[in-house]
Amino acid sequence: MSDLRLSGLAHRLTLRRVLVLALALLAVAVIAVGGSLLTPQTTTAQPTRPAAIGRTSSICPVLTEAGAANPPTTTVSGVALRRATPRAGVLTGAPLAPDGRPGLTVTQPGKGATLGQVTGPVVLSGDGGMAGASGGAVLGVGTDGLSAGLTAAACLPPETTQWFAGVGSAASDRTDLVLTNPDDAQAEVD
Repeated sequence: MSDLRLSGLAHRLTLRRVLVLALALLAVAVIAVGGSLLTPQTTTAQPTRPAAIGRTSSICPVLTEAGAANPPTTTVSGVALRRATPRAGVLTGAPLAPDGRPGLTVTQPGKGATLGQVTGPVVLSGDGGMAGASGGAVLGVGTDGLSAGLTAAACLPPETTQWFAGVGSAASDRTDLVLTNPDDAQAEVD
């Protein structure tokens, strides 16, 4: 009698496998037929237009070493992209605390200008066509003291939050964080 039960169990398992396989094939067939009945949808590409930005500002931080006999020589460079928008514009740069010297000015795409012997943060402002097609960088060279060597930083737009990547944490690493507040209002750092 146990052989009869085993053969009935084997028959039910085989029937169950066939039923599962049939349902799976039916599901694939329904998906294939349903997919072939749907019509493909296409979209037309819209031509891109230059952004209508009127003015952008970037802050160029400058590393200073208090009491250094030979402070680092720092230069700020402003560059306008060659393939800027056809709109006219100007890129200007001036120290955050005016020192009476003329700043830098760029009026043609693909050109650049520098502001040398900078001792404090510089504000780069792009107007018109230069608002979204310009950038800047700070390069400093120190000969002695803690700032000996080469320093470089990008000019970045003011932010309310910022993450700092690449900061070294070993005992031999030295990282200087220069914060600049371009506003008249008090800044808070957490």
